Amino acid sequence: MSTSTAKPAGRPQGRRGILRLPVRWLVAILVFLLVLVLLIAAAVWFAGAHRYTVQAAPEPAVPQPLVT
Repeated sequence: MSTSTAKPAGRPQGRRGILRLPVRWLVAILVFLLVLVLLIAAAVWFAGAHRYTVQAAPEPAVPQPLVT
Protein backbone atom coordinates (compact mmCIF):
# COMPACT_ATOMS: atom_id res chain seq x y z
CA MET A 1 0.00 0.00 0.00
CA SER A 2 1.32 3.41 -0.90
CA THR A 3 0.90 6.22 1.61
CA SER A 4 0.79 8.98 -0.98
CA THR A 5 -2.62 10.22 -2.04
CA ALA A 6 -3.72 12.56 -4.79
CA LYS A 7 -5.46 14.94 -2.39
CA PRO A 8 -3.36 17.81 -1.03
CA ALA A 9 -3.01 18.18 2.67
CA GLY A 10 -5.29 20.66 4.34
CA ARG A 11 -9.01 21.22 4.31
CA PRO A 12 -11.20 18.53 2.82
CA GLN A 13 -12.09 19.31 -0.77
CA GLY A 14 -15.65 18.01 -0.56
CA ARG A 15 -16.93 21.16 1.14
CA ARG A 16 -18.36 23.79 -1.17
CA GLY A 17 -18.84 27.37 -0.20
CA ILE A 18 -18.39 30.95 -1.19
CA LEU A 19 -15.56 32.80 0.57
CA ARG A 20 -14.66 29.52 2.31
CA LEU A 21 -17.80 29.62 4.45
CA PRO A 22 -19.73 26.48 5.24
CA VAL A 23 -23.02 26.08 3.40
CA ARG A 24 -25.03 26.31 6.61
CA TRP A 25 -23.54 29.75 7.33
CA LEU A 26 -24.52 30.92 3.85
CA VAL A 27 -28.05 29.62 4.34
CA ALA A 28 -28.25 31.33 7.74
CA ILE A 29 -27.04 34.63 6.27
CA LEU A 30 -29.52 34.42 3.40
CA VAL A 31 -32.40 33.63 5.76
CA PHE A 32 -31.36 36.50 8.04
CA LEU A 33 -31.26 38.94 5.13
CA LEU A 34 -34.62 37.70 3.88
CA VAL A 35 -36.22 38.20 7.30
CA LEU A 36 -34.60 41.63 7.59
CA VAL A 37 -35.97 42.71 4.20
CA LEU A 38 -39.43 41.39 5.12
CA LEU A 39 -39.37 43.28 8.42
CA ILE A 40 -38.37 46.51 6.68
CA ALA A 41 -41.06 46.01 4.06
CA ALA A 42 -43.65 45.34 6.77
CA ALA A 43 -42.58 48.46 8.67
CA VAL A 44 -42.83 50.61 5.54
CA TRP A 45 -46.20 49.08 4.69
CA PHE A 46 -47.57 49.69 8.19
CA ALA A 47 -46.24 53.25 8.19
CA GLY A 48 -47.88 53.91 4.86
CA ALA A 49 -51.12 52.25 5.95
CA HIS A 50 -51.27 54.36 9.11
CA ARG A 51 -50.31 57.53 7.29
CA TYR A 52 -53.14 57.07 4.82
CA THR A 53 -55.81 55.83 7.16
CA VAL A 54 -59.39 55.77 6.02
CA GLN A 55 -60.71 59.27 6.54
CA ALA A 56 -64.06 60.80 5.79
CA ALA A 57 -63.90 61.64 2.14
CA PRO A 58 -65.02 65.16 1.30
CA GLU A 59 -68.48 65.29 -0.15
CA PRO A 60 -68.43 65.72 -3.89
CA ALA A 61 -69.51 69.14 -4.98
CA VAL A 62 -73.07 69.21 -6.23
CA PRO A 63 -72.93 70.30 -9.84
CA GLN A 64 -74.74 73.60 -10.27
CA PRO A 65 -76.87 74.06 -13.33
CA LEU A 66 -75.20 76.30 -15.86
CA VAL A 67 -76.94 79.65 -16.23
CA THR A 68 -76.56 81.00 -19.73
